Amino acid sequence: MTHSQIIDIVVLNGGTAAIAAALELKKRGLSVLVVSHRTYLGEDICDSLRLALPADLDLSDSLTQRLYGEASGNAAPLRPMHLKRELDQVLAEADIPLLLATAAGEILVDANRKLAGITLCNRSGRHVIRCRAVLDGSLRGEIARLARLPLTPPDESFEIIRRVVGGEGSSVWRNEGSLSFTVKNDLQTAPLWAWHSTASLDNGSWRAWMKLEQETRLHAFRRGQEFSADGLFALTGERIHPESNPESPGGDFSKVTAEAVSALDHRLWFTGPVANVDASTRQHLIRHDGAIAWGRRVGALIAENLSPAEPASELTPVAGNLLEGNAEAFDLAVAEAPGAQLPSPAEGLADVWDVDVLVVGGGTGGAPAAIAAARSGATTLVAEFLSGLGGVGTVGLIGKYWFGNR
Repeated sequence: MTHSQIIDIVVLNGGTAAIAAALELKKRGLSVLVVSHRTYLGEDICDSLRLALPADLDLSDSLTQRLYGEASGNAAPLRPMHLKRELDQVLAEADIPLLLATAAGEILVDANRKLAGITLCNRSGRHVIRCRAVLDGSLRGEIARLARLPLTPPDESFEIIRRVVGGEGSSVWRNEGSLSFTVKNDLQTAPLWAWHSTASLDNGSWRAWMKLEQETRLHAFRRGQEFSADGLFALTGERIHPESNPESPGGDFSKVTAEAVSALDHRLWFTGPVANVDASTRQHLIRHDGAIAWGRRVGALIAENLSPAEPASELTPVAGNLLEGNAEAFDLAVAEAPGAQLPSPAEGLADVWDVDVLVVGGGTGGAPAAIAAARSGATTLVAEFLSGLGGVGTVGLIGKYWFGNR
């Protein structure tokens, strides 16, 4: 893997706050790359189907008006495809490159053990990106965990929400409006339902989160549902800088400091609710309009505090493991490497598993193959880049009858 030219900011996550920050950075003359693990942008809204807009939505920002003005004027839920398409166009108009279906691999550090790049993984392979800083726009601080930053423990109890469209249900579901969609050229309408519950996590690890997500999916199922959210929505209360008290700007984002939204000497930044702010501020920054104002503020702070580009040097990966709980901040020695290659010593791998069968792709062929392998006694692991198993038969929404099979 060769090293590319230096990009000023790599934005990891295509949420609305992250996009607003990217636009602010680009406006200030900085080079920006936006990366999302989803196949679309706007995942802070579309991933969990947070489509019901606040009644007091502030449309004074031009981006907020562009994204939400139509739905707000019609007093209707936001259409996910509208948001995804507009965000695509916004980045194209700003000449900001975009990579979808791409996940962060490792944080890279230079000879001075400063964050100086990141690896990205997608179907084209593993890529090295040199950068001056990284912006983590995820809700749960995915890159903070990858960088092995300590976070506060999750709240003892928090609300978790799962949304689906259509289907039969009971009184425990809350109606959030109706969505229209086309089936065989016919326009159909179905209600948007939200399932609310309280939850807790044993720790902040991804393993604990995935257990909670699976349990929630099983409980929050409506027979006959048309669609379901790709993920869940919850504010778990985790935040960076556990040694410090959270800032309390009282709803005024202009009072938020760079220290509250950054780590690693202003080289890792955050637009998600893991920022070191109080609970009321977190509630405001996830609003549809608040997220955009928040993103613009964080973008301005990055531009004002961005460290100068360091001379090119060999990069070393940080062994961040998303399956583990919170760990101490990294402290690595730099490995020697010839030429422009990225060293990957055994101790630098995120995880090493020993399995009998690895199934790459959990589609209509891969998932049954994995089930059969496991039933035969083989230790089996399925790797799937989408939000569910079943491929074209589930997330691909191809469920017609073919030769007697559905």
